[in-house]
Amino acid sequence: MVKTYDIIVEGKVQGVGFRYFVMTRALQLGLKGTVENRLDRNVEIYAQGKDERVKRLLDDIKEGPSLSVVLDVRVETFDQPMFKDFRVL
Repeated sequence: MVKTYDIIVEGKVQGVGFRYFVMTRALQLGLKGTVENRLDRNVEIYAQGKDERVKRLLDDIKEGPSLSVVLDVRVETFDQPMFKDFRVL
């Protein structure tokens, strides 16, 4: 079953290459979705794919690129696919 995950990442995650880090890793894992900066200085990710691949992305997100500081990661799931590729917004 393919699920869509809505992931909110809090911390020092803007201006440090975080979105491109997420996009690169998501593409390597064969995931679909989006990543974008939010006005509240957090980053929101929609990741669609097999559970084990999204869980690998979540592990990478918690580490982040070298200049980032991830303080919290919140996740919600949906059962319907919504994306055809992965993009930075």
